Amino acid sequence: SLRRQLCSLPEIGPVVSADIVASVPAISLVAGWLKYRHSSIGWFFQDVIGVGFLCMLQRTLRLPNIKVATLLLSVMFWFDIFWVFISPLLFKKSVMLEVAKGAGTGETVPMLLRIPQHNDPLGGERMLGFGDIALPGLLVSYLLRFDKLSKKSLLGGYFTPCVVGYFFGLAAATAVLAIT
Repeated sequence: SLRRQLCSLPEIGPVVSADIVASVPAISLVAGWLKYRHSSIGWFFQDVIGVGFLCMLQRTLRLPNIKVATLLLSVMFWFDIFWVFISPLLFKKSVMLEVAKGAGTGETVPMLLRIPQHNDPLGGERMLGFGDIALPGLLVSYLLRFDKLSKKSLLGGYFTPCVVGYFFGLAAATAVLAIT
């Protein structure tokens, strides 16, 4: 059984068979990213690791109420606008883009999804930060829990319209990244 405990490690806790099985593809993905991160296929490894991280984040973090969700999304909206669009006026460069691109070190921070730009003779990429995915995702998760606790149907609650809006928002962001 994959739930059978194999051992217990200090500071980690119990290790079950499923942990060992899951470590094989996890280590392979990280090794692939370390080897190919500067190549034309590095985005694939970074994006798969990123999607796994985002899924884990959604399963781990819980917003306590809609007030916290509203405050968090509002603050992050203005945070993004400042660091992407206003910081170049103050610092001559977009601080957020510089950090995402490694600030001249040649290393990029794997905290974003890299989307290759097709038909680009220079082989460019577009970037979508984890915050642009994870924070609205926390609202979606909250609304699903709220609907279940309120015994609302899938179509009668807030979850479905939120997922539809979230889908169109991410699709629009991806389309803008592909066009520009």
